[in-house]
Amino acid sequence: ILSLEYKPGMPFSENDVCEMYKASRTPVRTALQRLADKGLIDLLPYQKTRVSKIDLEAVKQLIYSRAAIEDRVIRDFMTLDDPLLIEDVEHLIRKQQIVLASEDFSLEQFYELDAKMHRLWYEAAGALPVWEFFQESIHYTRLRKLDILEKSALSRIIHEHSTILELIRKKDSADIYQL
Repeated sequence: ILSLEYKPGMPFSENDVCEMYKASRTPVRTALQRLADKGLIDLLPYQKTRVSKIDLEAVKQLIYSRAAIEDRVIRDFMTLDDPLLIEDVEHLIRKQQIVLASEDFSLEQFYELDAKMHRLWYEAAGALPVWEFFQESIHYTRLRKLDILEKSALSRIIHEHSTILELIRKKDSADIYQL
């Protein structure tokens, strides 16, 4: 579900899961109940279960919050003036470029590198709990992954990260919010 192999709204049955994992009903029911408790699936009695839809209103609020907070996080990161941290960001951008250019491209690998870079900014700025809060939103994570399914979106993300890195190097905090 989180890797988007099962898209929001996609129906499936308990039997499908039992067959796929060659498991009996009891552990499958327990697993499905846990997924439902986390909001990843909708258990519909006497019907097929379906992958839950993304709560767009909740996601909009998280995006609004994250944009405001991340602006501050990057400004705080910029004041650290730590060449090793800047090199770490540059290295992660290079890795993203390599993953994107790879013949056996992996969206999951790109997403992990993106998360590492943002985590680095938040951790260095002393705001790691805030980053972890954003990561706990399953709807937000799923929407972010849906948003970056196309390679053109990935190129845009790399460009934005490169621009942010240049602004950090120049200590130009005025233009951070414009991104």
